[in-house]
Amino acid sequence: MTLTSKPLVDVVASTGYKDVVVGVEAGFDTVKSTVSKYNLAVGYHAPDFQIAASVLDKLSTVKVGYAHNVSSSTRVGAEGCEDD
Repeated sequence: MTLTSKPLVDVVASTGYKDVVVGVEAGFDTVKSTVSKYNLAVGYHAPDFQIAASVLDKLSTVKVGYAHNVSSSTRVGAEGCEDD
């Protein structure tokens, strides 16, 4: 929470189970009494790859990332984004 005359309240939570993690974020503008943002993310971590997907900007933007472990010292990855 910001300590100003126009405070914004942000709430972030995440949890994981085994190789999966899920997180959410929300923001509230106390002056306007509106939700200013909300986002969601999920990820999976395997021994040889990782993948994550995020839905951002009030669920209007989707980002997906993938990383693959080629060797113990080399990893390649890619990220894609789709906006409304």
